Amino acid sequence: MTHGRTPTEAVERGQQAVGLWLRDAVEHGDAIPKPAHRYAGRLTLRMPASLHQRIVEQAEREGVSINQWIITKLGG
Repeated sequence: MTHGRTPTEAVERGQQAVGLWLRDAVEHGDAIPKPAHRYAGRLTLRMPASLHQRIVEQAEREGVSINQWIITKLGG
């Protein structure tokens, strides 16, 4: 555990603490856990405005939400 006078300093010290822990674990032969994959069901992406417009218009024509339209197309 660590802290800092500013958020930036706290993050830097946190990164240092993680680095020290990893170094110590390697030196002592301790197992280092693999990162866990977490699937939150959320995806953020950027697209051209023209594509966004076409998706919105198509979803409106089909009477569904934008999310539902995209999920249907991706899962098809």
